[in-house]
Amino acid sequence: MHHRHQNVNSSEFKCPMHGGRALINHGLFGPSSISWKMNADVSMLIAAPAAALLQMLHPDVVRIIEKNHRYYHDPIGRAKSTALYAQTTVYGDTEMAAQASQALKSLHDSLGAKDPVTGKVYTASEPKLLLWVQNTLTWMILRTAEQYGPQLNAKEREQFIEEQKIAGELVGLKKDMLPSTYAELEDYIFQMTPQLKLTEDSIHFRDFILKRPFPKNFSQLIEHLFMQTIKRIQLPVHKKLYDIETSGVSDMFVENLSALVIKTLRYFYPAEKLIPKRIEELTVESYNDKKIKKL
Repeated sequence: MHHRHQNVNSSEFKCPMHGGRALINHGLFGPSSISWKMNADVSMLIAAPAAALLQMLHPDVVRIIEKNHRYYHDPIGRAKSTALYAQTTVYGDTEMAAQASQALKSLHDSLGAKDPVTGKVYTASEPKLLLWVQNTLTWMILRTAEQYGPQLNAKEREQFIEEQKIAGELVGLKKDMLPSTYAELEDYIFQMTPQLKLTEDSIHFRDFILKRPFPKNFSQLIEHLFMQTIKRIQLPVHKKLYDIETSGVSDMFVENLSALVIKTLRYFYPAEKLIPKRIEELTVESYNDKKIKKL
């Protein structure tokens, strides 16, 4: 089920130029990072939307999504934009990462909502909200990897958490706010439980994400399978909050089938082949202010 990460020789990844400017360096993470490997692994097809589902149990976070309707009007465009941000900050050079960081901060500053109880107006730039989103993504990537690969040893897992402090700084957090160990990350996730609740907004998001029409082709069938997997990879307390019920038999079937599909996809689309492609794509398009203005 699991695949061990192989070390990547940095000489394999030249700074390319194709239809745009050449990358001037290997960026904030580089070929030896766990972030390079994890962000190009097919397990992200589970981890990213599973993290989003968990994030929307925070009433202040999901309220911003609900009040700023682009996610529902253009979910594919929104997902592509998020993916381009990750691609730019992980695989882009330091200049690209800085531009992406500034663009995302500007976007977060423009997205706001009003607390219905206190009347307080807040934005997506609130540190406590950024911390929740950042930590849940890191945690869910590791949780998904533990179940579906690629397998990380303890040292690699801790290295990934340390690297995510850089990712946290890019969105506007201070490093000392972020967990330094896996134990600290898990403690944070559990300590946040009392602040989570099922609201009308989170129900809307849950149903929008998870409810799919009967699959009509192979691609939709895989998508349907992954949606079932996304539900099951949540912790029991989060499934209970979302009123998600599954059975042991169906859990085993979905998990085993998903493991087979992910293993197959990883064989045909290994990270070692996807990373150079993603780097080359950044010479044509990256996440920056010009990109944001088109959204």
